[in-house]
Amino acid sequence: MVPAMRRIWWLVVAATAAAPAPAPKPIANPPGVIAFYPRVLAFAANPPAERALRVVADWRHEDGGCVTLLAASAQKRSLLAVFSSDKIKNAERALYLTPRYIVSKDMRAVSEGKDPMVRATAGYLVDWAYVFDRNRDGRADYLCHLIGPIPVEPDSFPAEFPRGSEPVAGPHLEYMLDHQRYVFTHAADENFDGAIDVLVVPVLDSDRPWVREFAVVLSPGGGTPDSAWTFRGSLSDATGTLPRARGGYLRHRVAGKDVTITASNFERWSDLLARVNAAATVRKARFSVTP
Repeated sequence: MVPAMRRIWWLVVAATAAAPAPAPKPIANPPGVIAFYPRVLAFAANPPAERALRVVADWRHEDGGCVTLLAASAQKRSLLAVFSSDKIKNAERALYLTPRYIVSKDMRAVSEGKDPMVRATAGYLVDWAYVFDRNRDGRADYLCHLIGPIPVEPDSFPAEFPRGSEPVAGPHLEYMLDHQRYVFTHAADENFDGAIDVLVVPVLDSDRPWVREFAVVLSPGGGTPDSAWTFRGSLSDATGTLPRARGGYLRHRVAGKDVTITASNFERWSDLLARVNAAATVRKARFSVTP
């Protein structure tokens, strides 16, 4: 087992051994990210229908941003948190829980190879996350935040697939659409202290806008990241690691620029988690425990 993997197992053990905050129905061993990630991933691939969503609570932060908590159907516990500039009036119209496919309106751009004929969209409101309270203490500790519809490279990826700004059409377009899916950032508070200490993020191909693999980055207590590994299938089957960068790890290069993961990333995710919990506290809302 690589050192990073030993570190995450230590985090999981520490999280399960630590006494949770007082709660009406505490559970002794809330699932760590290794056990919980695949369950959330499977749920996100087969979510409830948008028409089943209903607003449980909404709350406006002092900076003007609004957090809307949504439940599915008759459930009382919130399943999603939506971050927007205003309150959500119609959740069914505002959110796409699975990608939609639309035909380009610019046929000239299509004919010139600048745009594909068909592309996936997440709709106009894309800043949202599935939210879970794994240890049942009334506070969210796991976010599955939408990035958007992105194609994910399979193990056998065609070497001749267009690179960079090369046009994607015909069989290549069909291949891309077949491998397109919603991709998320998973942010977990493993010791339930309010700070995000594990991130699971996609790593992009340097030659084309596809997900090459995924990475787990650990930052105990939300400080400087101290370990990381990459994977393609199971989160616990490491395929490698991320290169070290100043203050953290190099995630990938996009448009010729390095994208790194440092303590500031964990701070931003911890702030977002705090915002969700503040909304729940004010509105006396509770979260789903499992997908």
